[in-house]
Amino acid sequence: MGNFEHKLNTGSLFKNESDNDKAPQYTGQANIDGKVKKLSVWVNKIQTGDNAGKSYMSIKIDEPYVAPASDAVKVTKVAQADDDLPF
Repeated sequence: MGNFEHKLNTGSLFKNESDNDKAPQYTGQANIDGKVKKLSVWVNKIQTGDNAGKSYMSIKIDEPYVAPASDAVKVTKVAQADDDLPF
């Protein structure tokens, strides 16, 4: 999405070409009250009742992913093997 900024309370969705059945069919971003949010959308069908078979969209709104800073990664020292062990 680069440097594009949505106008206040608008967003965009794009078709997700994933082969994963659990992945959202559409993903994108929105500017909600001045904060960027990640959007995920799944297209489903109603299974029972008077509206059975009709399609609907399930929407999830999250904070955007931020990769951890490289200096935040902790490196632990692995203990060296003790050559005096009998096994």
